[in-house]
Amino acid sequence: MTDLVTWAELCGSLAAIGGAAYARHAHPAAYWSTVGLPVSVARLLASYTSTMDACGLTVEPPRWRALAVKATTRREVRPMPPRRGMIRPTSTGLRLRLRLAPGQEPADVAASAERLRHAWGVHSVYVRDVKPGVVELRLVGFDVLRKVRMPRRTDAGPLRVPVALREDATAFVRDYRAVDVRTIRSADFDGGQELTDRAVAAYIAKYATKGAETATGTLDRPIRFLAELAQARITDHARRMIRTAWTLGARKDLEHLRLRAWAHMLGFRGHFSTKSRRYSTTLGALRNARAAWRRAQAATAAPQDGETMLVLAHWVFAGTGLSTGEAWLAASLEPAPGTEGEPTT
Repeated sequence: MTDLVTWAELCGSLAAIGGAAYARHAHPAAYWSTVGLPVSVARLLASYTSTMDACGLTVEPPRWRALAVKATTRREVRPMPPRRGMIRPTSTGLRLRLRLAPGQEPADVAASAERLRHAWGVHSVYVRDVKPGVVELRLVGFDVLRKVRMPRRTDAGPLRVPVALREDATAFVRDYRAVDVRTIRSADFDGGQELTDRAVAAYIAKYATKGAETATGTLDRPIRFLAELAQARITDHARRMIRTAWTLGARKDLEHLRLRAWAHMLGFRGHFSTKSRRYSTTLGALRNARAAWRRAQAATAAPQDGETMLVLAHWVFAGTGLSTGEAWLAASLEPAPGTEGEPTT
């Protein structure tokens, strides 16, 4: 019976450890809320003073306080860490404010971010200035960019669109009210050239079809070995950037970026107009923001009567490929099977 109980306890412990490891990998947010958060809070409270002392973020106490401690408790007077505020847990980490002692700078805390991360068992630590003498520590419990979930509360508003998620689990909000938007008129062109949709499309296509090899003088094909750069006819600047992308591609934490496969493109593996849901926003969100801005401008400029009709023009995808006549012409010019290379009459 004793052996059965022992085996049950052992199997239960292994199952709990395995389940926690699986949850940490597959569901990091749930793991942080159930396991990571209480563990990190306990480690922070238990080792706050010693961790700050090891990071060099403590100062000698005032003389009056040292004398009072010696007179009342006869204990050894230890250096004082920054005064800590209340710990505020979030769905992605922890936040707390520190009141720095005279002579301490926010840069001193930022330089110790890696030590703080290791001591308190979190994914990363970021430091933000709140006001003179006060900084906020943002402890991120897991990699929030692995599976992006935008915060429920963002600093959004009219023409303020959250477009990306930062590494510290805060949303990057783009304020389109601060963008300098101007109307392009035909009179702005030399010689009075008329501004048409075709002219605008041709101007955009001129830059959209340019690759990295045209814009920066890099390679037009992937490389298999770094030694191939010795024979490539590229600039020294492009060669250094390709070598840097190749070197970074060997790091385990950057393996998912596939920098070596796209080193010939300076590590960028997308088109200029691609929008990644992980690092950016969608084209639909940008279209809605622009449409809202146009409606707001039109509502301000248009007369407020019941007979005004607002018409918004937009581009529509027409299609790709050859027309019916072009397809017939291409098929008629194609030689019959077995007659390739024969002179035509």
